[in-house]
Amino acid sequence: MTKFLKKLLFVSFSLFLCSSAGVSTDKDDLTIVKKAKESNKYIAVYFSGSDWCAICHVFKNEFVEQKEVASILNADFVFYNADFPQRKKLAKDITATNDALAEKLNPNGIFPLLVIADENLNVKKVITKAMGYDKAMEALKESIKK
Repeated sequence: MTKFLKKLLFVSFSLFLCSSAGVSTDKDDLTIVKKAKESNKYIAVYFSGSDWCAICHVFKNEFVEQKEVASILNADFVFYNADFPQRKKLAKDITATNDALAEKLNPNGIFPLLVIADENLNVKKVITKAMGYDKAMEALKESIKK
């Protein structure tokens, strides 16, 4: 599969998840929480700043969008990209969902950050660019719900 098609698939999947996110900020009403409970999977939330965070793009390209990582995120987790752009406006429901997730999973506002949480939004693992690919991949694989 070409690099372009991989990115297109990833972006399409991310937009699908963003568009299906719940409006309520109550964790039990968030669509990703419901999906995690229904599918018996953990949640993976990627916190990024798409139009201002250069290192977010690096982490996304070097880790999140890599074929093996994207495959794991899509198959073994309920994956969600919580984007916090500064120049572009997001729909109010997406902003509310992102804010609710950040309050619970990323209260210090660290970007980029990949957080693995259970269906009750309890943090299980935090993955950062500083970990490097191998350690980040190991952490991701260890986080798959058995």
